[in-house]
Amino acid sequence: MTPSSWDDMAPLEGRPYVFGVYDCYTIVKDWMRKERGIVMDEMVETPDRVANLWMMDNVFFNKQESDRWRLVAKPQVGDVILFSVDRNGELGSRNVNHCGVF
Repeated sequence: MTPSSWDDMAPLEGRPYVFGVYDCYTIVKDWMRKERGIVMDEMVETPDRVANLWMMDNVFFNKQESDRWRLVAKPQVGDVILFSVDRNGELGSRNVNHCGVF
């Protein structure tokens, strides 16, 4: 159970990992809202599909999600970055399955 003060905006640090509630995408969404006033959409992907394919699929670049991102040559502070992490937490090179703020 989380504190009631988290109902509107959980802190950006110290959150327990809960897929679909406190995960990489929701942290990015909350950061963008808090720091930039930008309200991001929910992921189009269903949580069940993402949970089953997280390490094997291009979660952020599938057919439904790909129109929501654009590639930039030189990221600026505050840009969302998409990258790949393997099962051991190492940077991967195959499928985009993680996000953060640059």
